[in-house]
Amino acid sequence: MTNGRRKHKRGERGSTEEEINSAKKANLDEAACDDEESDAEPYEEVPEQMEQEPSLKELKYMLSGVQTTLKDIQRGNRKMRDELAELKSSFGIQERQLNSLKASLSKVTKANDEMKIELQANVEM
Repeated sequence: MTNGRRKHKRGERGSTEEEINSAKKANLDEAACDDEESDAEPYEEVPEQMEQEPSLKELKYMLSGVQTTLKDIQRGNRKMRDELAELKSSFGIQERQLNSLKASLSKVTKANDEMKIELQANVEM
C-alpha cells in the first residue's frame, strides 16, 4: 500500500484476465435461431411475381370498392337507426294505450261488480 492508496483486488490497473461478457442465461431468440438454422432446409427464393406489390391503379380500384362498401353499410345503418326510432315510438304509444285500456277495464269491472251487488239486492226484495 504505497502513497496512501488501497490495493486493488484485481491489480493496479484492474483485472489482468480478459473477461468475456456473456449472459448467465442464453438469449432465447439466438437459441431459437440456432435451432431453426440447423433443422430448416436451405432458404428458397420466392418468385418475383408473388413478391410484387399491387400497382397504384389496383390499389385505387380496391380503395374505391372498400369506400363503396362502407357507404352501403352506413346507408343501411342509418335506415336501421330510423326504423329503430320508429319502433321505439310505436312501442311507447302502444304502452300508453295498454295502460289506458287497463285503467278503463278496471273501472268497467268495478262498475260491473257494483251492478251485480245492486241486482242481487233488488232480487232479494
